[in-house]
Amino acid sequence: MNSPKMTDVAANLRTLDFESGLSVDERQFLFLRARASAKTICGCAHATFFCKLLHTVRKKLLKGSASVMSKPSSMFSSDAECLKVGIIGGGHIGKQLVHALLEVACLKPSAINVSSRRPETLEDLEKLEVKCFYNNGRLAAWADVLFLCCLPSHLSHVCAEIQHKLNRTCVVYSFVSAVPVLRLQQLLSHNMILRPEYNFTSESSGEVWLTKCGIVASLRDPVVIEATCPFRENSGISLSKKWPEAVLYSLLNMCTAMHLASKQTISIINELLLLQGTSAVYDTEQVFQFKTQSFVSTSFASGLSDTESFPWLSLVEVQKKETPLSKTLSDEYLQRHLSTVYFAALGVPEAERKEEYRENQKAIRWSPE
Repeated sequence: MNSPKMTDVAANLRTLDFESGLSVDERQFLFLRARASAKTICGCAHATFFCKLLHTVRKKLLKGSASVMSKPSSMFSSDAECLKVGIIGGGHIGKQLVHALLEVACLKPSAINVSSRRPETLEDLEKLEVKCFYNNGRLAAWADVLFLCCLPSHLSHVCAEIQHKLNRTCVVYSFVSAVPVLRLQQLLSHNMILRPEYNFTSESSGEVWLTKCGIVASLRDPVVIEATCPFRENSGISLSKKWPEAVLYSLLNMCTAMHLASKQTISIINELLLLQGTSAVYDTEQVFQFKTQSFVSTSFASGLSDTESFPWLSLVEVQKKETPLSKTLSDEYLQRHLSTVYFAALGVPEAERKEEYRENQKAIRWSPE
């Protein structure tokens, strides 16, 4: 016997909508709700993409560590198979980020630790086998990537606790938008800091950001993922152009930490971002490839042999000054291609990625000389 069909008796009842209880004056601020949602979704999407790239490179380097390493590195110990991600702050952003890393970046629960002033409120995360405790210094000493998801008022105290515990190779990724990167550098005495800067444009796409309930649901929607793409500005929110630069230099530093030769480093980055999976689907002859001078000045590149490692590069400096990558990443074709990489990393179906690539090629063929 078939079960009776359930009916939502509250459907289409306007009096139950969030907006129904607002006054006329209050309604003019409704756009802030969409903006807050947009910033949370974009922040988690970009952080997830960043971790997925680092995790992929890390696995590739560890797999070939016997042949590429010339010196030991604590960052790449034999028992460290996964990228270790620490999150300071167990509030809304911290929790949403954990779920995104688990379900979208596909990190193991054992690869994520959370430090919160109230770990007893994180039972839902502990049920997922994510370790939750209150010891910021311990977390900083353990993590390869450390997300700051605390309140601005707590930041100075947090930085004082972790300042002397951070490994040189640890990337500190700040969600604390009120504190600029140079101030973070002062507080932490650390130059591996990544702080995305978001700006809202006049174009409003509030409906995109409010259609789904929860970060994971949003990041499973191709329309929302397209709206978060850091190489586009058509969704009402834009990300600083320095963020992709800092992400790429983070990959470069990861290879340098393992004492990888510059030629091998470039090969790995090209394979990860530009060549992987293109042989059967894309026209590889037209695919842009990074070169040594894409990351360092031409004069420095000319004196860097293929067997030498890249120099260690400050992410703070990358975000505050022009770099060789600044001009490289302004190339429209490269931005289109990196968009397909971004979509693939966040799980946009293959068919839609192929269509994206075909549109890219069409634009290249018809672009004026």
